Amino acid sequence: AGGFAVGEDTLDLYQCFTFEAPVTEDRFIRRIEVLIDQSKVLHHVVLLKDPKNEYKLGVKQCKTMPANSQYLYAWAPGAGAIEFPEGGMRVKKGEQYIVQIHYNNGAGVKDVKDSSGVRMFHGPVTGTEYGMIAPGPLNFSIPPNSTYTATGHCKVKEKMTILAGMPHMHEHGTAFLQEIVRADGTRENLVELSGWSFEMQPFYLHETTLNPGDRLETNCTWKNTGDKPVN
Repeated sequence: AGGFAVGEDTLDLYQCFTFEAPVTEDRFIRRIEVLIDQSKVLHHVVLLKDPKNEYKLGVKQCKTMPANSQYLYAWAPGAGAIEFPEGGMRVKKGEQYIVQIHYNNGAGVKDVKDSSGVRMFHGPVTGTEYGMIAPGPLNFSIPPNSTYTATGHCKVKEKMTILAGMPHMHEHGTAFLQEIVRADGTRENLVELSGWSFEMQPFYLHETTLNPGDRLETNCTWKNTGDKPVN
């Protein structure tokens, strides 16, 4: 973020930093880690790929996830780095990437200048090629004074292995459940969290194989104690 100024009245500011990959040939990103500077104003940090190079290089405000971008890595309080046991995620010459930082200075801290960011370690194209998906529900409304569950479905069309997953919800979250529904209807639990904490959102190691016909089902539950819907 390079010393980005976060005002003392800043609430839910999404700032995007777009850059070109500094490589001259195909490489594999082998490790991704977040660099935390001003943790008191950080809500989350996301690394995205800009596959069509649609966004202008540099810094601009972005209210939501940039359209047509692809998730590569996400950090929220409690999360850490992700490092692939062998192989990595492919990066090509000329590709653009976006670091989106969600700032929230709810405490009204004065004179905050943030230099948080993401560091990527890359090496030769050898080993397994990995990718990232976001299979959870994205569009929903939580009615006033109620508990609400939204479900996301991802149907598997070709054999794949899940290395790890990072459940992510916001502060209204109360429970999280992710299961594999096999082609024959049997269910296998991946992650179940009954006491959701926004301050602890780590990666969970799975190393689970999915086959054609299987379905990945993600359930997120929230409690809205207010008098207005939460979207």
